Amino acid sequence: AQMLMVNASTSTNSKMGLRQAGSVLDRIIDLHEAENGGNDLATMQVKSDDASTIEWYDHQASSSHYFSLIGWWEITP
Repeated sequence: AQMLMVNASTSTNSKMGLRQAGSVLDRIIDLHEAENGGNDLATMQVKSDDASTIEWYDHQASSSHYFSLIGWWEITP
């Protein structure tokens, strides 16, 4: 899955990340505070399991931080 991570807070940074369910990888990006009313954005690809489950992390979960699905791919042999 291709995911979009957004920090729309104008006053705080946010550490946000995504990883495959059950993974121990530390996949975190430090998104800075939004400047002049904009957003700080990052995208990340993450592998989901058969139930389309992924793990997400936001150290300051709030209404100004969110994740959105941009797209997904199925890999078949």
